Amino acid sequence: RQVAESIKQKISPDSFEFVDRHLLRSGAINPVRWLNNVVFDLFFGVFNIKQVAVQGMTAFHTVAVLGPKTGLQAGFAAHLMRPLLYHENAQRTAMMAKIASKAFGIRPDHFMEGLTSLKRSGWHLIGGETALQDDFINTSFGTGSWLERGRDWGRVFFKEGDRFTRNTAYMGAYLEWRSLNPKMALTPRIEKHLLNKA
Repeated sequence: RQVAESIKQKISPDSFEFVDRHLLRSGAINPVRWLNNVVFDLFFGVFNIKQVAVQGMTAFHTVAVLGPKTGLQAGFAAHLMRPLLYHENAQRTAMMAKIASKAFGIRPDHFMEGLTSLKRSGWHLIGGETALQDDFINTSFGTGSWLERGRDWGRVFFKEGDRFTRNTAYMGAYLEWRSLNPKMALTPRIEKHLLNKA
């Protein structure tokens, strides 16, 4: 409430009434957290399409670390996997695995195993542990005030760029491990190692 009183002293009564009614009394936000998130959005550029490239550029590091063949395979696999992360079905997965095999030399069973492992890891979810924001596609998406929904939509370019980098790194680690261990079973302990490498 101290924050509310401080805001009240600095802005007009009409403006404060709007802030109080839509943001504070509604219980939709914690004002300090909300202002922190607004600064985050302004810093990274709400609805800034450049953020896809800026955040996605880190994927080139994967190519440098793993070498051109495995790194590029990982990047293309991450691109093909994107539509499968939230709306997977067997027919679409088989089609993407076939494309990965023909175009990039990734065995279909390795593509599907890598996809399943990535989803199990949760590494594709952009969340509070690094981005300080909720995931773009989550159970709370679309709820809250119109302001919060707008901010959710505004982060999509930042999150998609970051997601591409994460998926490329994970698939790069998986493909490198799989090429060295073609017959070994993928265990939770190995998946932890892949996640640490990604």
